[in-house]
Amino acid sequence: LVTNEREKIDFDALPNRFVIKATHGSGWNILVRDKNRIDKAAIVAQCRKWLGSVYGVSLKEHHYKDIPPAILIEEFLTDQRHDIPLDYKFFVFHGRCHFIQVDYARFSEHTRTFYSPEWEPQDFTLMQQSTVIQERKPATLTRMIEVAETLAKDIDFCRVDLDSINEQDVYFGEMTLTPEGGSGRFSPTSKADFLMGSLW
Repeated sequence: LVTNEREKIDFDALPNRFVIKATHGSGWNILVRDKNRIDKAAIVAQCRKWLGSVYGVSLKEHHYKDIPPAILIEEFLTDQRHDIPLDYKFFVFHGRCHFIQVDYARFSEHTRTFYSPEWEPQDFTLMQQSTVIQERKPATLTRMIEVAETLAKDIDFCRVDLDSINEQDVYFGEMTLTPEGGSGRFSPTSKADFLMGSLW
């Protein structure tokens, strides 16, 4: 369901679990695990605020202003092993994936680890601690890299976010030109900054 009118959200027609997002921003999400326990008025008020907001002005992410504001309601995806699916973020430079950021336990004990396309752990991270090393690469890794490179093939840099549900199905999450609003700090800083910059 996509709408640009907050009053058009037909809660009765929605399944018990779903996710509400704004199309023109980042981090504007509401996860609904049980429709019978939500505050509908609060959700409508939040959607009203999103629809009336221009994202990215303070961080000079001006590319967001041309995205038509709308509310997107999606299926609540779950994974048999992780519940909330792992977030695979592909750093694509000039149509080629060079690094993959994997976010673990995003809504509890959030950590992230970087890997090469060959699934070699990297010795740097971005904003979050790196405490999880996933030894076995996901079964859908090759497919996810193909999808990310196809979506970003005409862009000098883009991060493409995908989900792999039960390591069988690949779902699109989002694309961003400015991860962490362009102000996130790598650790260790100098190595990762120079490495990413050399690929641009």
